[in-house]
Amino acid sequence: MAALVASLLMTIAPSNAAAASQYELGIKAYQARRYSEAATYFHNSIAKEGGTADAWLYLGHSFYAAGDRARAEQTYKTLQANTNKYSPQSITAGRSLRLMRMTSTTNFGRAAINNGGSASLNAFGPNASTGQSSQSGGQITVQTPKVGHPEVSSTAVSTIQAAFDSLPPNIKQMLIAGNVQIVVTPTMIDKFPAGAYQERMGYNGGTDKSCDGLCNGRLVVIAEHKVNERTDEVGAAISPSIMQETFLHETGHALDSCLNGYAQSAEFKAAYLADVAKMSDDDKSRLSYFMQRNGQGQVESFAELASYLMGNHRWAAGEMVENCPTAFKCVRARLGL
Repeated sequence: MAALVASLLMTIAPSNAAAASQYELGIKAYQARRYSEAATYFHNSIAKEGGTADAWLYLGHSFYAAGDRARAEQTYKTLQANTNKYSPQSITAGRSLRLMRMTSTTNFGRAAINNGGSASLNAFGPNASTGQSSQSGGQITVQTPKVGHPEVSSTAVSTIQAAFDSLPPNIKQMLIAGNVQIVVTPTMIDKFPAGAYQERMGYNGGTDKSCDGLCNGRLVVIAEHKVNERTDEVGAAISPSIMQETFLHETGHALDSCLNGYAQSAEFKAAYLADVAKMSDDDKSRLSYFMQRNGQGQVESFAELASYLMGNHRWAAGEMVENCPTAFKCVRARLGL
């Protein structure tokens, strides 16, 4: 225990520092749900290989998943104290701490294979009431990969599960009542094969190959990998922090659907246009994704502003809150947050 405490007081190296061998073994053990073994590897990575912020984050995740809440909390807090508070790892550690306060046991990795060949995960957590667990809204399913594509990792599933569990209670209830479904897929074209041949709005000519998240009505789909548009090669796994951010943005779209398309309402349109009118040309250029024409900018803005209220503090969300205070006030009121 003394050695662990000493290691927790070490300075955390930047996230791109070398931590190859022990870190990779830790990732493999974590994905295989050997959480105590994974914690040992990540501890060794920190002690012997420099200790990236990602290694510290996964050390906390491993302790948490193994049921060692005290050391998980200590690790998350040490990570937060020694990294930039706006870094993805620090933000994720904060969310994990909030999740620990909300739940008494961990949900990580609890997936069951159903007859359809896909994994399903109850998104209500261990403290869900019988009434909640009987509803279908909020159900997380895992898409079976096509030939040659990797399966969805347990890390990706636990990432989305934790992100759902961390949502404000009234938001989870809206998603459940609205029968919102959540799918984690290896790549977007595993879920939507035809999307490989159709341009995706907002992707500058790209298709679903390079799409890492979308919302179709009340269906939220999050991809763990992107596919190269030219070579069809599957890219490296998207980091958990990016997957969480994408999930929160797409969940914002799902909430808009639950509110019967509030982003297209006269009230929100007026607020959005009033804010845009006050923005500088530089701000509009930097936030061009949220300035799309034909109402799409309103829709994307609602989703990003809603995601901020759910804990998404990436730069775009923060910039939108700063630049669109009137629209943000409307979103907050409609979501009751």
